[in-house]
Amino acid sequence: MFANAQGSTYVSMISDYLGIKITINYHDGVANIVKEQIKHDSIIGQRVYIITDLEWGNNKIYIPDSLNYWFIPFDEIQPFILMPRTYLISDCKELYVCRTSSCAWVTISGGCEACKCGDQTSNPCKAEIDVKQNFGNHPLRTGGGIILKASAIKLETIYKAKIDTERYKKISLIKKNNIAFITLTEMDPETSVGMCIINTTNVPWKSDFVFQPPDFGRYWFIPFDGSEPFVMREPWCYSCTQGCACPDSNCEFRHWSLYTKVCLCVNASTTCCTTVRCPCGEGTNRVAGSGMIIEADFVIIK
Repeated sequence: MFANAQGSTYVSMISDYLGIKITINYHDGVANIVKEQIKHDSIIGQRVYIITDLEWGNNKIYIPDSLNYWFIPFDEIQPFILMPRTYLISDCKELYVCRTSSCAWVTISGGCEACKCGDQTSNPCKAEIDVKQNFGNHPLRTGGGIILKASAIKLETIYKAKIDTERYKKISLIKKNNIAFITLTEMDPETSVGMCIINTTNVPWKSDFVFQPPDFGRYWFIPFDGSEPFVMREPWCYSCTQGCACPDSNCEFRHWSLYTKVCLCVNASTTCCTTVRCPCGEGTNRVAGSGMIIEADFVIIK
């Protein structure tokens, strides 16, 4: 663990169902970051924090001649350094209609801009950040995040997942030199946590239920039930099956964040549904259980 109780904490929602808390500690110019899931709170909205001397004007943030500025996304996009002489362009979009006003950036305390309805009564708003590069690259698009200044960063990401009917686990992920260090610990049951497929990479799903590992890189699937991790060499398909009788609904995947899928009853009243994975087109090799997709040269599980 990098963080302690003395760290500065920032929160943002990343979907209609899930929020993220980020805690930051500094040591010798290095930002030690812990990112952890929290329950959704529509009042908070999606946020962008600027904890540097940079200024926000006309929905743009200009990056000066320095390689020490970072953007730490709240969603699964990996932290990235902000290249000099580029802009971050922010947008606050309406997913569905606000009650009495439109979505907009609202200034709140702590150097924070929150994307939400101006009337504060509902929050159907989505923050979107474009990283515009001067040399013509396609922009990287992500949601809210934190802009900070550091010589380097160290990131620990904590996830929660349901393993079976009675077991829940907290998953800690730290990557160093493209080696993934994963710690699985038991946790008390939590009704807001379901079986899930967590995609920690920047590779989007090929379709709603198919992950296609790229030809480059080394992609792993880490089962949370203690089974052996394996390298993904072909497309894998995922489904959300009926592990119980949902009251007045069926089991379906919900997109809790940019890439993570959680298997729940549609009315979210219970989390007894089950995720299933198998190589696409090979239904006889179906395996139930939550797990994580990760890009790394090696995986070490504690």
